[in-house]
Amino acid sequence: MVKKTLLVAVAILFAVSLYAQPPHGGKRWGPIGQGAVRPMRPLPPEVEKKLLNEVGKVSPYLVGKLKKLKEENPMLYRGILIKTEVGYRWWQRLKKDHEGKKFADELWKLSIKERELAVKYHDATSDKERSKIRKLLEKIDYNLFDLRQKARKITIKKLEEKLKQIKEDLKDREEHKEEIIKQHIDQITGQGRRWRW
Repeated sequence: MVKKTLLVAVAILFAVSLYAQPPHGGKRWGPIGQGAVRPMRPLPPEVEKKLLNEVGKVSPYLVGKLKKLKEENPMLYRGILIKTEVGYRWWQRLKKDHEGKKFADELWKLSIKERELAVKYHDATSDKERSKIRKLLEKIDYNLFDLRQKARKITIKKLEEKLKQIKEDLKDREEHKEEIIKQHIDQITGQGRRWRW
């Protein structure tokens, strides 16, 4: 019984350590580059299918390459798919924003085209072909940079609004300190509740 409990505890600690940040606050190196903080697990099949479908609308070429890569190098495939899925979720959130929806689709399409050109660059057989692709990448990346900056400005604006609301809530709580404390005591003694402790 003690051995079984000990094994379960060790298994739990091991599982928790996979998700933990290093104690010094630095970033962990992982299979998808600096900053990887979770093990690379495959995406659920329905998410993978939906993601490949969305990528395929922009670049059937890239989907073909990804499917080939899945057979040849599953870990690299998984890493690329996870990074793409993060971009996909960002695109979906941006589409829901009033300001972001104006350029969200363009951002997604350019991101996929950038990945497609990167694959073509690595597949290129001549320096002339690579040079041509590099110029296209440069043009796309300038546009991507500008669009990502717009998206970041939207994020900053939302965070500032949220911070303003939190400050107002904090000020309101300070003004009602005595009432909050009395109601908290009533709550823990079973006499009622209204304010959140």
